[in-house]
Amino acid sequence: MISTIGQGSTFTLYLPRAAAPAQRDPSPARAPPLPSPERGQCILVVEDNVEVGRFCTETLHDLGYATKWVA
Repeated sequence: MISTIGQGSTFTLYLPRAAAPAQRDPSPARAPPLPSPERGQCILVVEDNVEVGRFCTETLHDLGYATKWVA
């Protein structure tokens, strides 16, 4: 992680490579069911870009989660 005052931070993630599957299933893939939010769950959204923060919180609300957004 590199941080510079007044310019923000840079994070670099190194992810391992994954081998491709040997055979593909010819049937169409179905998305796994979304977990249903527990009553009272709240997700903290930390985002300084207004458009991205608004999109994230609206999407989470559509999925049934409460959110707290801080810039």
